[in-house]
Amino acid sequence: MAADLCSSERPEKQAAKLVQHIAAVRSIPGLQTAKIVFCPESNLGSEGKRFAQDLSREGVRNCFCLMEDVRGNEGVRMTDEFKKEMWMSTNALLLYRRIRWHQCMVSISDDEKFSAPRMRKLIIDELCGYQRQLIYSKSDPLAPPKERFTGKIGGVACDDHCIALQIAYKAMEFWTAKPDFYSRLKPLDKQP
Repeated sequence: MAADLCSSERPEKQAAKLVQHIAAVRSIPGLQTAKIVFCPESNLGSEGKRFAQDLSREGVRNCFCLMEDVRGNEGVRMTDEFKKEMWMSTNALLLYRRIRWHQCMVSISDDEKFSAPRMRKLIIDELCGYQRQLIYSKSDPLAPPKERFTGKIGGVACDDHCIALQIAYKAMEFWTAKPDFYSRLKPLDKQP
């Protein structure tokens, strides 16, 4: 539906961009009152919780945060196992042509470099570069290699956009796999 880039590390700028992004999604005909399921990465501690609090504070209506991080916290934890699962799921979806680009895809960037068509191409390029890497032990040549899944191989500096796409598809799986839990979850603007 929408893809955007926020290069600022300042929390207030990230929150403002996220609110704008959700408003852009809701500007698409038929999605004005859409239920938004937000699924942040939560690798550095509590950034998933911070994003959820930002959306709550901003009063974004009918917005929910996925609670799939360790101990049921906001967001998802990006482990090598989870990246492998996302890689396999996304490849299956691509193989069976289950990923479609919405004809009204939006991007809120004022920079033409990040328009919706260019964001779509950027995501596709990152998906093409996202791959499995085997890392062999230097100290034990008989040890099985460790798997790593990344798009940062061969000179590509970023895989954040394709990670976001993969998380979006996994978020749908999480949401539908736990209907009892998520049906009782209050929207962020209704939480204390």
